[in-house]
Amino acid sequence: MNAMATIADALLDKYGRQGPRYTSYPPAPAWSEGIGATDLAARLAEIGREPAPPADGLADAELYVHIPFCARLCTFCGCHTFITRERDPVVRWLATLEREADAVARAAGRRLSIGGLHLGGGTPTHLDLEQLAQLLDLLEARFDFAACRERGLEVHPRVTSVAQLDLLRARGFDRLSMGVQDLTPEVQAAIHRDQTADETAALAAHARATGWRSLNVDLVYGLPRQTLAGFARTIEQVLAMGVDRLAVYGYAHVPWLKRQQGAFTESALPDPRLRRDLLELARARLADAGFESIGFDHFARPTDRLFTARAAGSLTRTFMGFTVRHARNLIGLGPSAIGELGPLYAQNEPALAAWEQAVAARGLATRRGWRLSADEALRRDVIRALLCELAVDGAAIGARHGVDFRDHFARELAALREMVTDGLLVVAGARLELTAVGRHLARNVAMAFDPAQHEAGGVKRYSATV
Repeated sequence: MNAMATIADALLDKYGRQGPRYTSYPPAPAWSEGIGATDLAARLAEIGREPAPPADGLADAELYVHIPFCARLCTFCGCHTFITRERDPVVRWLATLEREADAVARAAGRRLSIGGLHLGGGTPTHLDLEQLAQLLDLLEARFDFAACRERGLEVHPRVTSVAQLDLLRARGFDRLSMGVQDLTPEVQAAIHRDQTADETAALAAHARATGWRSLNVDLVYGLPRQTLAGFARTIEQVLAMGVDRLAVYGYAHVPWLKRQQGAFTESALPDPRLRRDLLELARARLADAGFESIGFDHFARPTDRLFTARAAGSLTRTFMGFTVRHARNLIGLGPSAIGELGPLYAQNEPALAAWEQAVAARGLATRRGWRLSADEALRRDVIRALLCELAVDGAAIGARHGVDFRDHFARELAALREMVTDGLLVVAGARLELTAVGRHLARNVAMAFDPAQHEAGGVKRYSATV
């Protein structure tokens, strides 16, 4: 029986509020434009002065490259994209990215070792074969990939060719994430998506036959015109493709941030009860198919690295969702890309033209970010433990940060008593552990450790937690 099915409607209503996804703490809306290129350069220099390779065996950094281009705008999308069918913008982007990578290498003072490479977007396979090869060449000329343990990318199956997959596989890529959202024609029409189950399955089959080690599919619940029957068919079609992991995201309707989402009103979206039923359906069906729940929105087969990372305690949460830890830092290249380098978050200019101008002027294109205080670093560790390990060893975290966990979080622990009564978690001294029900409401528990969510006027407009 799926744990979500045992939660009473009253409890779902009680905790069905808006809240951060906590791909960072503090969440990105709280960041400041007082963080800029000089802050990122200083932090890169610190990393460059550290021993190479690091004594803990992890690489210096993971590398994320944001490729913003799409030929067509999907109306549900919340990503930073640039819609074009022209070649010139991609040519300029590649030239600018090369200059940005040069600036990162100069600031670090040595070739940083890369533990993992991820291409996101947009649509990375908007780049043709020549451009993809050029991108990989310029990265490998400036960074050391000898210790790279995973190379992955996101693709739209409709615009990705087997020739592109073959090139990427030959260059070491082994994890493929396919955007699907929902294969129901009525839903695709509403969100301007155009892909069939057959072409998606054909791409997955080719990837599997040519040695891609991990196949992921992204699904989204809460989309316009979505029904239980249609979403059930999509899940069955995806499972038949033999995927290793799935991300099942709740649609975040933020038309005040993403104008294209104004193409449909909230009345066209599933109501809260249907939205919950869609998620419950996905959880139950994936459990029946042998998938394990990883956090609150990822699912993996027991043979997948995401599952083994959780078992080994190396699972982490970044701007790409739940991921396997390959390095202590994340460097972001490209417009809107976010880096997480120890206590520093740094986000690039999001608009393509502004990013190009910033790189031309300064080399690094940081527009905003955040430098964590000691207390914020502690809270980040607590929230990540809740979301990734489903438990908090307060004594160990407190010792690592030089605080008494129970004293430091006395107010938060008092506030959690109601969640304990509601069956979301168990608290024993300085140890917190989510229950089966609490795992699906983990974001709500995490919010107890986020002071901004309890200050007057501090609650931002985020996506729903259930």
